[in-house]
Amino acid sequence: MFAEPVRELSGLESTPRRWSDVALVPGENPLGDVRGELLRIVAAFDPGQAESVGLVVRGVSVRYDARKHQLVCKNVAAPLAPVDGLVTVEILVDRGSIEVFGNAGRVALSVGGVVPAQQRSIKTEVVGRGAKLKALTISELKSAWK
Repeated sequence: MFAEPVRELSGLESTPRRWSDVALVPGENPLGDVRGELLRIVAAFDPGQAESVGLVVRGVSVRYDARKHQLVCKNVAAPLAPVDGLVTVEILVDRGSIEVFGNAGRVALSVGGVVPAQQRSIKTEVVGRGAKLKALTISELKSAWK
């Protein structure tokens, strides 16, 4: 069984911003100008020799622990092995939760909690060297509620 977001989400997306083949370096953030509240983020990471790699979305860490082969969001973790050397994540962020889908729905994490309204940044996080962000798409979402 696989868990994936519903296709109808695409009708709520803004024009996406895209990045590809970005080397991830500890302490550097290639997403410094990116902000958002309701978000859909799709990323593919090559962990390389890094211990962990991921994103901090509105203050919440979503990372892949390459040593343990786990996808981690806050205090929730699930086993996840790379596929052809890559780890993909789809992250949905709303006002009360973060949903994370790993490797096309092989694992799904749901983390509840209210994220402070003023915290809208997105940044990369990496421990170690050699990781690469192969592809990243970030779209803001319109509210589904009228």
